Amino acid sequence: MTKVVITLLALAAAHFEIWRTLPNRRGKRAAGMFLLFLILAAPLAYVAYDDYRHNYPDANIGLGLSLMFTWAVTLILAIVSVVRRLRRSR
Repeated sequence: MTKVVITLLALAAAHFEIWRTLPNRRGKRAAGMFLLFLILAAPLAYVAYDDYRHNYPDANIGLGLSLMFTWAVTLILAIVSVVRRLRRSR
């Protein structure tokens, strides 16, 4: 469960970094970023909740796949935020 919390915090940090590069931090863009975070965090949250409620003795492939998906999305968002910051600083 600790890995899930750390993964969601990393996803939130990547979204926050993208939000900081937005020219308009209020309004539709900020709401869109929050909605995107909820959409991307929902599969991991659901699978983690399901694993917590129904603790099966076998390996949970769905939890691993949702963690890998969230890590990949977090990496992509982090790269996008770095590129946006580098372009903005020029």
